Amino acid sequence: MRTGFAHPLSHPAIPINTLPVELLSHVFNLSTHAYAELKPDDHHQDSPFNPESVTIPTTLASVSRHWRNVALSTPSIWTSLCITVDDVAYSDGTDIIDMRRLVTHLVRARNLPLDILIDARDPDWDFSESEEYGYELYPNSCEHPFRSKFMTQILDVLFPHLHKWRSLAILTDTWAPMYAAVRRLGSTAAPIPLGAASPTPIGAPLLEKLTLMRCNEFISHAPEFTPRHLKDPVYAPFTALFGEDVDLQLPMNLLPRLRSLTLSGVHVNWSTLSHLLSGSSTAARDHKASYGLQTLELSYHCPDVRPSHDEFHRILRACPDMRKLVIKISGPRSNAEERENGDSEEPISLPLLEEIVLAYNDAGEATKVLSLIHAPSLKTLVIEDGMHPANPVEEDSGCLLAYCGRGFSEDHFYTSAISSGSHGLESLTFQSSSSTKHNPPFPLLEHLTLNRVKACPDPFKDLFQGLPKLRRLSFSHTPIHALEALLPSQLLHDSEVGTIVTVPCPDIDSLQVFGASNDAHHTVGFVMSERTRHGVSNTCNIALHFTSEIPPEALDIMVDMCGNAKFSVAEMYTDLDWEMDDESDDGDPYAPGGAFNDLEFDEFYTQSALLSH
Repeated sequence: MRTGFAHPLSHPAIPINTLPVELLSHVFNLSTHAYAELKPDDHHQDSPFNPESVTIPTTLASVSRHWRNVALSTPSIWTSLCITVDDVAYSDGTDIIDMRRLVTHLVRARNLPLDILIDARDPDWDFSESEEYGYELYPNSCEHPFRSKFMTQILDVLFPHLHKWRSLAILTDTWAPMYAAVRRLGSTAAPIPLGAASPTPIGAPLLEKLTLMRCNEFISHAPEFTPRHLKDPVYAPFTALFGEDVDLQLPMNLLPRLRSLTLSGVHVNWSTLSHLLSGSSTAARDHKASYGLQTLELSYHCPDVRPSHDEFHRILRACPDMRKLVIKISGPRSNAEERENGDSEEPISLPLLEEIVLAYNDAGEATKVLSLIHAPSLKTLVIEDGMHPANPVEEDSGCLLAYCGRGFSEDHFYTSAISSGSHGLESLTFQSSSSTKHNPPFPLLEHLTLNRVKACPDPFKDLFQGLPKLRRLSFSHTPIHALEALLPSQLLHDSEVGTIVTVPCPDIDSLQVFGASNDAHHTVGFVMSERTRHGVSNTCNIALHFTSEIPPEALDIMVDMCGNAKFSVAEMYTDLDWEMDDESDDGDPYAPGGAFNDLEFDEFYTQSALLSH
């Protein structure tokens, strides 16, 4: 007679075991692929899926025999493939990459589309690039565990399944493994699946999203790319995705489903890229798909590896169906001759473009980027000053704001209003030609975010005067006079007409201010009360995030002044205090060894630059 107890989940009386197999399979799918929406600052936001969910299928298959059978017969829960730095192992003194889980998922996913994440980032990385320059030259640097050879080995395993790729994301700290990935993606010698009767089909017919990110934003602030000996993109980008013997000069449906492309800190052969994107757009029309490429991000490129003006122009022209464009410390490289020739070119028409995210370290170059685009349907614009945090000089973004509000930037100039009590950007005065016709480029804009944008008061006024449909406005660490630009303004006419008062952005119903100074509540209260007094009747939701504690009585006065506005007040300093307590021993960041005065860090990149020449 058998004694003991059966596994509880094997007992038929357990409610979940009474579910039909199809329903239990659906539950497994939800537990694997459905997770909470990522926050904007979540470190998984660049991933096609939550990496933590990759182990769920194996866990489910280990619960009971019944669950294992259901899990193995549900290929959709095995379609997320993930390799991270945790898969690096050491055997007999040699480092290897453990791909057993990757191979298991490949087999069990069968013929379903695959989402692939290669995350080569190490949380303990010390910003050194030892593999690129040699460990002997920098013996004190930390050896990055994810080597370039691992990247090649992983892609060699994945390429036989190219026809099933739905998304591919490669994230690295250093350039060596990313360079290996770009080389492998640019090699036409794609391996043929073992036992296959025919070569891998031309193109990646299911590929929808391609993300390549070198996650080191500081590199883009250097005038020249490092390491120099790995700078030139020898290979045309992504030719391994097309199969062998493909003539890139012929119009072909190479990536018919490509919808999103992100190149962050990664440069390619830009002239060939425009042809690739053009082929993707043509393929979408041939297959009667709704759109071609919808999202394009070019971010964090050193000036010498950015596309030329003509190449950037062709890239935009190749994406007529674009919905979102992200340019961060990138765009066309500054070239006087090309810039002069390009001024006469018509802007590229992007009628479906709804969102632009623009971060810059040169406001003039950022203005040039926007002037290349005709986006009459733009609804969301994010502008961010991306200057290096250690740069003591503030970037004057007046020309950029003036362009967004007036539609021109060449016919205005700034003069210093010299006075004994004025200093900095606030002392600048805007002047423009009265004969210039204003033509705001984004008249339908509804959502504007300004992050660390600095300028004198008048450009902010010009900006808001050109955004009549604006509904949601967000400031982050922006001068207080940007808020004052929302005050009603008087237009003087002749004696018969009298004085007309206009209220900029009358439809604003949401205002967020992050990093507000102690006196910001006075400005907010006065601005909102004046807008209400001059006819703005809609209810505005106001969220203020102060950098220090504000007396309750001061907030009460602000609430009374703002009438029917709804308030949300937070204190940003609370979280910062916790961080300061944890890092109280760090000392002055500008002192020797501090965050902005790290002698070893500076010495490494100085020697790297010298070696590159």
